[in-house]
Amino acid sequence: GGVSTFPLAEDGSRAVYQTPLDRDVLYGVASDGSSARLQLNDARTSGPGLQVSRDGAWAVYVRGGALLYAVPTDGAGPPVLLSAPPPPGVSVPIDERFVLTPDSTRVLYGDGAGLHVVPIDGSAPDSFLLAPTTPGSHYVYSFPSLGIGTYTVHVSTGSGLTGDVP
Repeated sequence: GGVSTFPLAEDGSRAVYQTPLDRDVLYGVASDGSSARLQLNDARTSGPGLQVSRDGAWAVYVRGGALLYAVPTDGAGPPVLLSAPPPPGVSVPIDERFVLTPDSTRVLYGDGAGLHVVPIDGSAPDSFLLAPTTPGSHYVYSFPSLGIGTYTVHVSTGSGLTGDVP
């Protein structure tokens, strides 16, 4: 029993959680108990890569280490693939430290190919922001148009880009 992961919307209205028994499944629930839990997906999610948008409308998660998905927390629709699927036979890991923009409309994420931004609802393909450069380098970028003050990009050998917001 118990709940293993349970990020809340910033306003506290909704929570998304996993249980140890159903660790492959995400559930959404109104945090005031006004509605029954809803199963949001049936695919394996991985590790710490699970966030709820500030407005509580979306849960964003990494599946299998290489695919980034978003799903409405109210169960209004199926999960939407946000990241471009890698070519057959190629694994391009998604960095689980992706960032949701403060206005809950976009996701900034890194993978082995570069840094991308994509609408959280999957309504348009991702936009490529930058490519890896010198391994072992660290760069600090500002994305004011996304509402993100600074985003530190780490370029490592073999795994492309990772990043974090201080």
